[in-house]
Amino acid sequence: MKKMITLGISASSAVWKMCDLIERFRKNEQFEIDVHVIMTENATKFISPLMFQTLTQNEVSVNVAQEHEPEKINHIFLAQSSDVFLIAPATSNTIGKIAHGMADNMLTSVAQAVPKGTPKLFAPAMNDVMYHQEIVQENIDKLKKRGYKEIKPREDRLSSGKIAIGALAEVEAIEKEVLDFLLM
Repeated sequence: MKKMITLGISASSAVWKMCDLIERFRKNEQFEIDVHVIMTENATKFISPLMFQTLTQNEVSVNVAQEHEPEKINHIFLAQSSDVFLIAPATSNTIGKIAHGMADNMLTSVAQAVPKGTPKLFAPAMNDVMYHQEIVQENIDKLKKRGYKEIKPREDRLSSGKIAIGALAEVEAIEKEVLDFLLM
């Protein structure tokens, strides 16, 4: 059975872990999974969209004004054709924009167009001080109230060198959460 996952990637040092996640999805034996990647402009500074294009065999979307196929509106297609919409890593910036209804880049535009009933997940990754800020927690709660499921960050060594909560959930945990929704 063929399934489509739209993976939104925001700017984090954990971006490289999405290569492993995509490979896991593509090798899944229960489903034939087609992964479509959306990256924020800043995420492309961590890793080239070409890497994800090669792994998924699909165009990577970065710019909402750049349409790959003129006969369809890309951000609407990605939002409405997905069996699961996942944002990983989800930064404070991206979480805040989506929580407040902003649609100023490709990722946030797709997020605003995902239909009710489509599973929506996000996996935060950020510094522990940022993650525990009241405003960030309020934004996470807003997303949850709008039907998003948080895949909680874990305690590990952060980019700052400090060991604390804020590291992206393990790739296996993210994969499991997504596959659980596909099995429903």
